[in-house]
Amino acid sequence: MPCPALYVLHQRAATCIKLCPASDMNVKMKQVLDAPGAKQLVEKWQSVKAQALGGEHNVGVLSEILDGYMLSQWKARARDVKQHGWYWEYKLVGLKIDSVQMADCNTKAMVQATLQEAAQLHDRGRPDNNDSYRSTYCARYEMSWKPTIGWRISNGAVLY
Repeated sequence: MPCPALYVLHQRAATCIKLCPASDMNVKMKQVLDAPGAKQLVEKWQSVKAQALGGEHNVGVLSEILDGYMLSQWKARARDVKQHGWYWEYKLVGLKIDSVQMADCNTKAMVQATLQEAAQLHDRGRPDNNDSYRSTYCARYEMSWKPTIGWRISNGAVLY
């Protein structure tokens, strides 16, 4: 049963939160995403990204953590990397979950995180194009709850 369109203004965050009836909340509470859960999802995403863009080009693993636009975007990116004869080695150096905001009766979450990442690009055809970087950046992930498969990242953006 979908939640009614009843909203309350959260006083400190000045955001609207959709309220669910008590009967619906009992079911939905099982998938509330907290900071440790969000951290596990972002860590899994970083691991899956490394596999999809790595030397084996394991694109199939993307659907284990991504959904919707983010899934199609990263599948295309992985195919492009493979077609060019490139591969990436990624290492997650650090991760801090800055915030988790739940919405739509706990079926959606907005996660903001600060990541430290190191990566090396390898060009099999032209090794002189090899490159590397180490970066700290903030990212925002939109996550959706799928009752049969759990949380998936449906959109993401690097903020800085």
